[in-house]
Amino acid sequence: MDRKWKKIDSKVLYKDKYGTIVLDKVIRPDGVEDEYWYSKRIDGVIIIAFDGENIIFVVEHRYPVGENLIELPMGGIKNGEILKSAKEELFEETGIIANEFENIGAFYISPGYDTVLMNVFVAKNLDLKQIGKYMQENDEAIVDIITKPISEIKKMIIENKIKCGLTLAALNKFFIYLEIK
Repeated sequence: MDRKWKKIDSKVLYKDKYGTIVLDKVIRPDGVEDEYWYSKRIDGVIIIAFDGENIIFVVEHRYPVGENLIELPMGGIKNGEILKSAKEELFEETGIIANEFENIGAFYISPGYDTVLMNVFVAKNLDLKQIGKYMQENDEAIVDIITKPISEIKKMIIENKIKCGLTLAALNKFFIYLEIK
């Protein structure tokens, strides 16, 4: 049985420099004609700065939820250059330069209504001389940079101290990466 969606028509509802909201007229897998909206935005990078024992996080105020969240450095891919974007985001948000980057995979952030694919990098061999001298861009509101050992990170996850879904997904990939490495 074919369970695919069929697009009949498509229109842009909203567009700005960050992305586009699209409304498609579709025929659903059950044969019913319907509408389906989703956002199309640039793919991103998320960086796990790892010194062999600890991971470095940013604490950033997130306007939509009104909270300061513990997150991994992350951002959009510029000019299709994934690795270069990862290096730049790490430096811009933390002041850290990493001499080694490894891509450990990717995941869609919310494939039911968004097209963003996040590429996860482990950054190692860290130069911390400029840590904290971050250069925030646009809507960033980084209030702190913190370093946590893996054992404490796992406890923080259980205690709901890390609430960013992108960070949690990337950490999950990282913990599996550590197990099989």
